[in-house]
Amino acid sequence: QSYGQVSFGGDVHGWFTLPRSGILNNQCQQPAIGYGSELDSFIINQGIDLPQYERLIIISNHPCFATGGYSTIGKVNLSVGNQNASLSIAQINSSSNSDESIFGSFGPNWNRFDYLLAHEMGHGLGLLHAHGWNCGDQIFSETCSVISYGNAFDTMGFGDLSLHFNGFYKEILGWLDDSSLLTINQSGRYTLNPLESSSGQRVAKIVVGGDQNNTPFYLEYRRGLGFDSNLGRPNLFSNQAGLFINYIKGDDSIGGYSANLLDARPGLSPSWYKEGEGDLLEATFNATTSEDVFYEPTNGLTLGPIISHDDSA
Repeated sequence: QSYGQVSFGGDVHGWFTLPRSGILNNQCQQPAIGYGSELDSFIINQGIDLPQYERLIIISNHPCFATGGYSTIGKVNLSVGNQNASLSIAQINSSSNSDESIFGSFGPNWNRFDYLLAHEMGHGLGLLHAHGWNCGDQIFSETCSVISYGNAFDTMGFGDLSLHFNGFYKEILGWLDDSSLLTINQSGRYTLNPLESSSGQRVAKIVVGGDQNNTPFYLEYRRGLGFDSNLGRPNLFSNQAGLFINYIKGDDSIGGYSANLLDARPGLSPSWYKEGEGDLLEATFNATTSEDVFYEPTNGLTLGPIISHDDSA
């Protein structure tokens, strides 16, 4: 994900058994560990020097918590006893009741727990969800509907078609420096390296309205390499011949900006995406003729055609 720039290390404490009544009248009884006195007692009793850490991950093994996990967006202040720390806090389920079937295509080394851990750590690093931007039979309009988690090519979305964070999120995290970013502020022909590669310009952002800070469209070229090997599957292969387009939009409910994947080949299926089926399986802009381009009238933006792509890149 980070091109070797980020790694994690730390300490493990537990397991600990908590008093829980399990399921009563088909209702789960307090499945998760509670912040406050319950969490504080573990930290104090284990003699944990909280300020030396930047991340706190609580792993629960309980069938009532099989729905997934949650995390703070970035770091928050946590006070325990006489200790004060600034860290991100995530809670993740490891129960065998977690549904791992949709992640089977990534092999035995990637399951639902791995997805949850990576997804919640993404939140802890400051990222919002990777959504879909559903415009029906159009590629784009500013009044389309948000599909929550709708980018299935991103760990911050559904994350079961491929796994790299989108290029906008990689820029936010500082994983792509200026030499890795292509800023397009005038008409021309441009070349992108695969997002998964470790060199060259891997993400393009399009300036609109002459404002260098107004870049609502991010483009990336993806290949079935390493972490994104699923793109080599027959039903996803055509996505390697085009461009993923993300629309960057402010999220007023949480704050910050989210990336929203466009369906650049709409109308192929009546549904967006669910359990391996839907329009999103063919999501990239693949137009190769001057008559078939992406036109965004508000900003007078025209994208295409794609002159060539290199299957060996």
